[in-house]
Amino acid sequence: MAATSAPPVEVLINDAYRQILLRLPPTAPSCCIASPPTWRSLLTDPAFLRRYREFHGLPHLIGYVHDGADGRDLVVARFVTTADTTFRPRVPEKGVDLHVLDSRHGRVIFRRIGKGWLDESSLIIWDPVADHHQEVPLPEAFAQEEFNLTATVLCDALGCDHLDCHGGPFRVVFVGVRDEEGASATSAFNYTSSSGSWTASPAAAAAVADEDDWGFRMPAPSILVGGTTLYFRSPGRILRYWFGDEMEHLSYVDIPPFITQETRGTVLMPAADGRLSFAAMYGDMTISFWETEVSADGAVDWVHTQNALVSIPLPGVLIGAAASLLFIRTEDGGIVSVQVGNGRFQMLPQPAPQRQQISDISTRWTQLFSQFHGLPHLIGYVHDGADGRDLVVARFVTTADTTFRPRVPEKGVDLHVLDSRHGRVIFRRIGKGWLDESSLIIWDPVADHHQEVPLPEAFAQEEFNLTATVLCDALGCDHLDCHGGPFRVVFVGVRDEEGASATSAFNYTSSSGSWTASPAAAAAVADEDDWGFRMPAPSILVGGTTLYFRSPGRILRYWFGDEMEHLSYVDIPPFITQETRGTVLMPAADGRLSFAAMYGDMTISFWETEVSADGAVDWVHTQNALVSIPLPGVLIGAAASLLFIRTEDGGIVSVQVGNGRFQMLPQPAPQRQQISGLIPFMSFCTP
Repeated sequence: MAATSAPPVEVLINDAYRQILLRLPPTAPSCCIASPPTWRSLLTDPAFLRRYREFHGLPHLIGYVHDGADGRDLVVARFVTTADTTFRPRVPEKGVDLHVLDSRHGRVIFRRIGKGWLDESSLIIWDPVADHHQEVPLPEAFAQEEFNLTATVLCDALGCDHLDCHGGPFRVVFVGVRDEEGASATSAFNYTSSSGSWTASPAAAAAVADEDDWGFRMPAPSILVGGTTLYFRSPGRILRYWFGDEMEHLSYVDIPPFITQETRGTVLMPAADGRLSFAAMYGDMTISFWETEVSADGAVDWVHTQNALVSIPLPGVLIGAAASLLFIRTEDGGIVSVQVGNGRFQMLPQPAPQRQQISDISTRWTQLFSQFHGLPHLIGYVHDGADGRDLVVARFVTTADTTFRPRVPEKGVDLHVLDSRHGRVIFRRIGKGWLDESSLIIWDPVADHHQEVPLPEAFAQEEFNLTATVLCDALGCDHLDCHGGPFRVVFVGVRDEEGASATSAFNYTSSSGSWTASPAAAAAVADEDDWGFRMPAPSILVGGTTLYFRSPGRILRYWFGDEMEHLSYVDIPPFITQETRGTVLMPAADGRLSFAAMYGDMTISFWETEVSADGAVDWVHTQNALVSIPLPGVLIGAAASLLFIRTEDGGIVSVQVGNGRFQMLPQPAPQRQQISGLIPFMSFCTP
């Protein structure tokens, strides 16, 4: 028997390459960018591409299309890429006056809005991969209609498996409702790229519309089930359009029972075995799922299949679905995709901010810029720690994309950072000897100016049990750009007086240059849990006149109004134990205080204050949020809506409250000990 010759080495190597490339994740095509020429030829081979798509199953989410106002009274459609790819397709005609309707089989369909009252609209069919689009006129009967219509696009190639059907023939299915001789009539039309014309569906008369069917949801993608049945969502019901080879059928299906206006969004989804699924989300973030069941007489009933609790950083509204993904718009405007089945969620990229025209540049630029962007942003953080020479050194670490690198006064030596507010940072300078007096340093990083302030005489030689904060003291200041103006320092401390623990508060103003003792101090009786204010742990200013300082066991509240002052202690929320992995204070809405505690499973529990009729402060638990960051850690700080976590490897992560987005912050120069706390510096950085 003749010996069988072995395949050439090159064939074996290429086959090994194919096996490797076949397993590259479809959601991260950037790993192929730097591939050698041999790999590129394999990657672009049509046979390999088909095998790759068959191996990975259904297409994956590459991006989403949305439309909205751009600030110039124009409706603009945009494509937002969500995958790890350089794929950034340009929407036809820059997206101007385009309403997105649907997407399927590699194409997107838009409705172009007419410019005038009687201008005719049209449809735009766009293939983002082939970078090609085609205009299709609306059916003549709906050419000037503005509402009550929608359309979808499908591949029309015979025998296509829809894995790679770019550039082939397509079909458009159009449905609309309009008034005909006093009755509401539903119409359906078919357009094929091969014929270039519309054909009215003979099944239209079978579907009688009522008042709940006026106004199809836009954008709300249709659902294709079994290749021949399309479902469109109207406000009150679901329109079902079946188009077979020999006949067509158009009818309405009621939505599942018990679905009320109290839901936070409903969507249609394909289910197994040619059925339709309906998902409704409620205020407690529970999603209820239903599936169709066709009875013997052809009637469609709904069967409730499950309830699922969605665990995402912020509550939201269910706005869309694709394959096994749900899309939720959170309260802060973010978009979250949630995997049906395992509940995994991902924060999707946001559209680029809209361009706003700057019509004037003047000396008020900083104020205008600040007013436009709202609250100041995180520019950096200040921390202190040992430098290996038995010296305490404070450092400023820039976190923003800026060349702003301010130098801490006196090179930061022997400075403990206490707090930061209104563009300033306050340090405590430690005395060199046992009886040396300490002092405070007030630093403006933007103005590159600092000033020394002595401690109140009673605490000049105290080492612990004290802290202070700094505020702008300019009348009527909006604190958007108050660098260089007058400031106020509020100092609080606990010390032993005649065998009892006394809490004291003092005020210092730069205009007077002296301290004033608060008459409210005697009202706050300290206990053993109040000795040793947390350093660094920024105070919280609520409502402009109430400061909160964190002691180990309680919270010191200092209210300073125009006519009176009040100093008291507030207990921390119940059930907060030593097992927590860090607690922080944060400002909440409506002049309340928020308390966040993190636990070992990286769940953060949030509480807010509620003042009763008799003035007592109670805590109300508001939510639990699971933090998804690369490594476990400890909660060490907060600023505005940001939380700061020190991970197990010593890294610093900022987490956005609400949407859960996190960012790895730059690290300081190597230190021999971890950062135990940090003080965020918020500013617009306009030196």
